[in-house]
Amino acid sequence: MTEYERQQKEIKKSNDAHAAFGGGILKLLFIGIPLLFAKILGFIVGLVLKMGIVGRTLTAALAAFGVFVVLIIVTSAMGINNNNGIINALLLIPSILVGVWFWVQHYHTVKQMSFAVFVDLTTLCFSICFYGTIALAITGYLLLKWPGNMAFGAGMGISLLIAVAVWLLKSRDYSSETGEETDFASVLKAAENGDPQAQLSIAGAYFDGDHVVQDKKKGLEWYQKAAQNGNPVAQYNLGILYYDGDGTPVDKKKSFEWYKKAAENGHAEAQYCIYMAYADPEPEYGISQNIPKAREWLEKSAEQGFEPAQEDLEELG
Repeated sequence: MTEYERQQKEIKKSNDAHAAFGGGILKLLFIGIPLLFAKILGFIVGLVLKMGIVGRTLTAALAAFGVFVVLIIVTSAMGINNNNGIINALLLIPSILVGVWFWVQHYHTVKQMSFAVFVDLTTLCFSICFYGTIALAITGYLLLKWPGNMAFGAGMGISLLIAVAVWLLKSRDYSSETGEETDFASVLKAAENGDPQAQLSIAGAYFDGDHVVQDKKKGLEWYQKAAQNGNPVAQYNLGILYYDGDGTPVDKKKSFEWYKKAAENGHAEAQYCIYMAYADPEPEYGISQNIPKAREWLEKSAEQGFEPAQEDLEELG
């Protein structure tokens, strides 16, 4: 390598180092610090929100004050004279409405959030405001040729609206999830009180891990309770579980017994299973082949519109 090439390589390394340093500073200024501030803001607001009636009043007042300040900034940046008392009064109206709305309506959703969810949501909305204001202000100033104050004000206003919309949508999603959890709790209570349909639902929830940690042993227990209370779907499902050994050791004799109970209670698929069992029994079932009985169960299943049974019956003639 010549001396010139060595010098050029050193210059390139130096430039790369400066570029990396500059990029790191920009990331710190435009990503690290804003996100850190957002986390701190979310943490503080989250603590305040957990203070009961004091927190509720304070957060509603802060929401109203924040909206008023933003409206003042936006109108000022757009060249509107907000020293006028009438203008200020007009700006106070939406601010107060936001505070009242937060007190009456939105608080009930927010107070159900876990602290971590609230902090994350606050971080997201602050980030939208911060980066949205910068992006929209630059766009307005460079592309639309708006004056700097107007571009900044418009950018802040639009990004604030976007952040509010995101907040509402996200909190609504959380509210829906909370509602589903509440529904699960009410179904569980009904199941504990002996409702077989509720017991069936709880069994499925434990088997699938829906709203609860998956626990097939508990799921099997709830299926047994529902089946013992005469629920044909639970009886049929137990037949499947014992046949496949899902959540329990394989027990084909028990499987046949539960299939038969479900079939006797009018379950079309269980009736088809009993047909197949009598037509071609497995040794573990503890039964002998019985074609007339098989035909009888096939006809019952077909009468209920179960397609495989109808197809088999048509083939048999």
